[in-house]
Amino acid sequence: MISNSFQLIVKRTLAHWRLLSAVVIGVVLASTIMASSVIFFDALRDVALQRALSTHEASDIDVLVEAGQLPTNQETHRTIVDAMNGTIVSRFEPFLDRREYAVKTWTFFVDLPPEMVSPSECGCRTTIGLASGNADQLIECDCRRVAMMTLPDVDNRVQLIGDGRMPQVVLDTGSDEPLQIEGILDAASAELLGIKTGDIYPATPHWEDIHTRVNILVTGIYERVDPEADHWRIQNEAFGSRTNTLKFARFVVPEQTILGGLGPYFPNMGSDYAWWLDVDPTRIMASETGAIRNTIAATERELKAIVDGFLLRSDLPQVLSAFETDLFFNRLPMFIVLILIVLVVLYYVVTLASLLVDAQRSEVGLLRTRGATSRQILAVFVIEAGLLAGIAAVTGPFLAFLGVGFIG
Repeated sequence: MISNSFQLIVKRTLAHWRLLSAVVIGVVLASTIMASSVIFFDALRDVALQRALSTHEASDIDVLVEAGQLPTNQETHRTIVDAMNGTIVSRFEPFLDRREYAVKTWTFFVDLPPEMVSPSECGCRTTIGLASGNADQLIECDCRRVAMMTLPDVDNRVQLIGDGRMPQVVLDTGSDEPLQIEGILDAASAELLGIKTGDIYPATPHWEDIHTRVNILVTGIYERVDPEADHWRIQNEAFGSRTNTLKFARFVVPEQTILGGLGPYFPNMGSDYAWWLDVDPTRIMASETGAIRNTIAATERELKAIVDGFLLRSDLPQVLSAFETDLFFNRLPMFIVLILIVLVVLYYVVTLASLLVDAQRSEVGLLRTRGATSRQILAVFVIEAGLLAGIAAVTGPFLAFLGVGFIG
């Protein structure tokens, strides 16, 4: 029956090609109009999202992740890096321009004699308990602190001053002598603490450990090549000083010096990790905002359970949440317009189908007089309608995409 129906459809198409051509064009235009409406409204949502994101600083949209790890060694390092790469980094990968991480050791005291100053000049020590009559008495004051950290792409981000050089990797050899590592220091800290190239700066841990001292050979003093660049966020925010009463010397050292040198030398030492994820707002589609917020929330819950001191800082969830709230109230007018467009198109298609059936009423009567059953006649019209729908479904969205793209 189907083969006979196809033969009849071919003959009818050749006989009524003008009428069917008009029907095909009308159905394709109807499909194009409906598809164009959906694509256009989606494009408006994306434009609104990009405008909402553009009102915020790019650094506010970026993601800054902080975490801690104890102890510091190659195994724990791989554990935390794999945990981060397998969760938040991989889930954000489609939206990122760049990503990088850095490591910083716990804070050390300076193993040098403290300065003798008056109580009012010591910003890191309280004066409570000192008698008023001893206001001019000198006290020991040591506000100096030391930490070692890594710096991604260090060769291109810093410029050494004078005849300094980049630090070399130093590993723990198990010697009885105090470990001596190499590091470079920023010019501002060097001036504040009176450190220069070639100095050996001793540090002692504030926690109990098997060793009590490490020496840092200052191989160079550096300045930042581009101090305002976004990639300094790890050093400025995650590893930056949270108090103005202490004087920090944050030496930049190779990563292997921390993992293979300081870690084994101080087996009770922990480290702080920070990841900077440079989010590209143009890669975020309006249809993905809910999934992104859910991903951030799920990742926070997951990593807080397995990583010490996990902290995620970004305005992206709040921005997307505010956008979804505004979109909810603006979606109703758009939805009403879309319904009206669909109703008009459907009315046009039904009217066109009715006219087509009326035009072929005599042909239906002729088929009945020649022995065609109602099922065979119905099959002919169903197959014709299916072919028209297939043509409209394939060409309509394609033409809509081209049309919306052409008008911008």
